[in-house]
Amino acid sequence: MNRILKPVADYWAGRTPRERLLVAGLGILLAAASFWYGLIAPLSTWHDESRDIYTASVERYRSVEAGIARYRSANAGADALLGGDQPVRTIASERALQHGVTIARVLPGEDGRLNLWIDQAESRALIDWLADLDRQYGIAATRITVEREEGGFVSAQMILERVS
Repeated sequence: MNRILKPVADYWAGRTPRERLLVAGLGILLAAASFWYGLIAPLSTWHDESRDIYTASVERYRSVEAGIARYRSANAGADALLGGDQPVRTIASERALQHGVTIARVLPGEDGRLNLWIDQAESRALIDWLADLDRQYGIAATRITVEREEGGFVSAQMILERVS
């Protein structure tokens, strides 16, 4: 250890008091700059980045919470909006009457599915009826066969079921 400190002590002893003051001041400035740029600035940057990440995480969390709340409130009212516990047969029959579609034959299937036959209906009325069932009640035709008849009419066979 003395081998390392001896040249430093000799250097220091060979300086005038004014030079010692200047070298000591330079040493203090160098130590302060090293402390600032080596420790304080990186820690400050890390702290700022961590705070930004935390703020973004909190915003994302609140957004997800709000989405869950909207989903729960929409889901709670969905049964009433989508016909509640009314059977697919009842909803399909009521909406068919309103759209001017006459159902010729109904055969209830498994898992709440409903087989329907329509002998003659206007094509536009049939499409509007199916769109209404899907949009308002979540009932869709999972399989459908449509045949063109004379005069712009169609006949159809389909399977309806709740998809929501």
